[in-house]
Amino acid sequence: MTAPAAIAAGDGWQLTLWEVKGQDLVRHDLVIGADGQVQDSALAVAQQLPVPASL
Repeated sequence: MTAPAAIAAGDGWQLTLWEVKGQDLVRHDLVIGADGQVQDSALAVAQQLPVPASL
């Protein structure tokens, strides 16, 4: 995994970031408007991964 890289999209920015949520790998496609409004489209691309529990 790498740090998210934003690209210019119209008057705002577009980027993709990844999250491990519980045992799921989730991809977030974000659009950040010039006014600061964030639209997030999340999709679990892999579920029930054997991720060790962190303390």
